[in-house]
Amino acid sequence: MGKKSLERESLGLTQFELAALLNISRPVLALYETGKRSLPVSAHQKMSELLAHAQSAKTDVKAESGKDERALLVKHIERLVLENDYQRMTVSRKIADTEQKKAKAMRREQLSGFVEQHDFKGERNPLPFSKLSGKNSVAAYGTTLMKLELRQELLGLEQTFLAAKLAELLV
Repeated sequence: MGKKSLERESLGLTQFELAALLNISRPVLALYETGKRSLPVSAHQKMSELLAHAQSAKTDVKAESGKDERALLVKHIERLVLENDYQRMTVSRKIADTEQKKAKAMRREQLSGFVEQHDFKGERNPLPFSKLSGKNSVAAYGTTLMKLELRQELLGLEQTFLAAKLAELLV
């Protein structure tokens, strides 16, 4: 392939397709590409028109694709902001729920300690309290609460970052 094949490649056509557009045979186009023959005048004019159109289309596509990419990025970031809002609300609800469970576990432990320390006039304990352990203990709820608060803080930072990026793109 010689330097003339670059014209065909810039159009994105095969030899057969370009020859059909120029109304010449494929061997004539092949000889033109290798530099052994020149194109007929009508084919040369069509080739220059096609190349001019392809060149202007490239600049138009670059300008449009830049706008399209920017619009797509804005939409993507807006979706991320909505997802972040949803996650922050979910984490807030989980934090409130975990705080309630932790408070309940603390009250239960305090009551259990009180019942164990007091003798009810020879009666056995009126309420059989089991020691809280595992996932229902105050410590477990405290750990879960710390994890959720950390997640909430990270989501807040993510929201700040996304808002800054969105503002940067919309300027």
